[in-house]
Amino acid sequence: MAKELILFQEHHITSREKVASRLRELADKIEDTTFLLGDHEVALPEAVSFKIEADYEEEQGNPVTELEFELRWQPWAEMPAIAQEIAAN
Repeated sequence: MAKELILFQEHHITSREKVASRLRELADKIEDTTFLLGDHEVALPEAVSFKIEADYEEEQGNPVTELEFELRWQPWAEMPAIAQEIAAN
């Protein structure tokens, strides 16, 4: 099974307007080669895998709809040395 290391996570209840503003802010950062996300520097290669997923599920009998945006890339060599060091431990 793959090992996952969460470098940054953001979760809170907010308005659609604030979500749209946050997504625009992230979109501007993604255009740069490197940017900060929380305390972590993210280094993106020129090409990344981009996925948008919408799904419906039930959690404890309650319907929940999710919309997820995902960027993926390899190798770890594209990440700053500190992320590689953390992952090695």
